Amino acid sequence: MRIRLTGIFSMALLLAIGPDVQAQQTNSDEIARMLVTDLSPTASMESGQWLTDTAHPAEATGAVGIIYVHIPGSAGSVSIHAGLYSLYRTGWLKERDVTGLFGMSPSDAVFLDERVELTTLTLGPNDPRCCPTQRQRWSIDRRTGAAIRLN
Repeated sequence: MRIRLTGIFSMALLLAIGPDVQAQQTNSDEIARMLVTDLSPTASMESGQWLTDTAHPAEATGAVGIIYVHIPGSAGSVSIHAGLYSLYRTGWLKERDVTGLFGMSPSDAVFLDERVELTTLTLGPNDPRCCPTQRQRWSIDRRTGAAIRLN
């Protein structure tokens, strides 16, 4: 499942979290706050994604959280920050930071035993900086959090 965050409090969709949490629910605002707390060096974010290991939020036990943070002093540039998350009885917990990931509009996440694969858009040879169009596939090692390009 993919949820687009457009600001820390702008997510309105509630996510039902799995039965392991005894009917606990985590809403989109809580996820946004968690991502800012866990990932943002400036305690803010411009946008983000919450990609879970299943299309059914009530069954999700793993996720990749990705946020974009304004680079102070820049004219609208952002940096990317990501983490791998697991669901426990107490809620979602960041297992590790993801390093080496680049691009915008993460999508198509596939959760495998040893890695998570996903796609981002990066700048193609003739793309203006505003509008990346080149699809880049990534593999994120679940043990280390290191992202490597697949194509």
